[in-house]
Amino acid sequence: MFGLNKKETFSFNDPHNLIGKRGVVTITILPDHTGQIYICGIWYSAICEQDIMLTEDLIVEVINIEGNTLSVKSLL
Repeated sequence: MFGLNKKETFSFNDPHNLIGKRGVVTITILPDHTGQIYICGIWYSAICEQDIMLTEDLIVEVINIEGNTLSVKSLL
């Protein structure tokens, strides 16, 4: 689904395992606002520290996690 590797595994024991993984934007992420990404079978709130808009269906990479919110960057 979404062109991601279906063989990726995820451990619910350590959410920091998401760092470095790729996901797809499902709700647009605006500068200074959260959006949503789908990664490893789960939807997460996400922000982008870059001053850009990340639109739906864009592939992003997780660079940090704070609580339940992932910080992502565009791969373009």
